[in-house]
Amino acid sequence: MVLSGWGRLNHLLNAFQAETIACLQGVQAASSLGIGRLILETDALKVKQAVMSEMQDLSSAEGLVEELKFFTSTNFISFECVHIPRSCNRAAHVLAALGVGSTEGAEQCSG
Repeated sequence: MVLSGWGRLNHLLNAFQAETIACLQGVQAASSLGIGRLILETDALKVKQAVMSEMQDLSSAEGLVEELKFFTSTNFISFECVHIPRSCNRAAHVLAALGVGSTEGAEQCSG
């Protein structure tokens, strides 16, 4: 792990939208660090499926998914999105709990 982040997102429609925004912010942060090969881990299987699918996403977060796909295809030499069950990623769960209780925007922690 190179970087993790947490923060509060307001006015969300659902968890899918929240996870997609978090993934987009994560890949943008990785790109700004000059990372060329990226493996994005998410505990949201639907996000992983949407990002790796060739089909257009028809969800409420369609624009975000398309932005994430475009950003990763144009900014990384290689990109993979993998699903990691929540039970196997305690650190992400703790960061999510911090974000829920936060009154501030996204914070980033180096690791």
